[in-house]
Amino acid sequence: MTPDDDDTLRTIRRRFGTFERFCIGAAVIIGTLSVGASVQGARKDAEHGQRLLERQRELGVGLDERHVSFVERVASATRELASSEAPDVASPAALTALQGGGVYLRVISSRAADEREILRASRESSKDAFASCLSLGVRETAAEPSACAPESGCVGEATARLVNLRILLAGFAPFREGWQASAANATGIELAVLSSELDVAASGALSRARSAVDDASFVLLAVDEVPQGTRMDKGETGLATVQTVPHDVKIAVLDGRTFAPLFRAKLRADAVPAASPGATTSVLRQVQGCSLGLAVAERVRGG
Repeated sequence: MTPDDDDTLRTIRRRFGTFERFCIGAAVIIGTLSVGASVQGARKDAEHGQRLLERQRELGVGLDERHVSFVERVASATRELASSEAPDVASPAALTALQGGGVYLRVISSRAADEREILRASRESSKDAFASCLSLGVRETAAEPSACAPESGCVGEATARLVNLRILLAGFAPFREGWQASAANATGIELAVLSSELDVAASGALSRARSAVDDASFVLLAVDEVPQGTRMDKGETGLATVQTVPHDVKIAVLDGRTFAPLFRAKLRADAVPAASPGATTSVLRQVQGCSLGLAVAERVRGG
């Protein structure tokens, strides 16, 4: 200890009593322990992040650019469809493509301008009556036996090979752009979220998503335009509400590999003929969706 240190200690003793010196000492000890714990926690987080990265690399063996970019390409195509006023397209190749596997996304126009909103809405996009009746309307092979009751609204396995985008989103979440950087720098709860995404992918979601992309000969997009004055409940995607009122829908069938448009049109969806006093909102949605799907199928077939 230098003479200057001795002078400093004597000054502290003169200025502070025993209790004050005890508090200062305790604060120094607590601060030192806190810094040590923080450093140790950061080290553990970094190690956890590295384990996630190793697991992600092992899980992703065999994936190629088509797999990992597919979700973003669908989102980009959806934004383009929503903003485009390009003329209709009706290629004979659309009918052929629709016989294979496909990926489906349906969103309302107000959500279709932002990729994050598109992906959020995709979690609630379902294979509805539009997708089912379109699939039935373009089917080239003879209908397979169905367990559906006669004259019911059941359409059996018409969309068995059509996969919702949300399935791909779950499977490919750990392979989207920025995931590795997030894992390398994540702490606390963010690490838990990233670990959960890996768990979901490893549990079968990745395998299903990969198969869907490998099998996809087409991408089916539908962007529902929201009529002015339509009221929606807070937090909902808006699809259920829009499908009970007359409105325009932009529809596209894209090549599953090149994303070139094979079919594109803007059609009117209307369930007014079914709007009897006893019709439920569910019936209106099904009637409107199926009518729209059959209308698209007719155009694809050249009718």
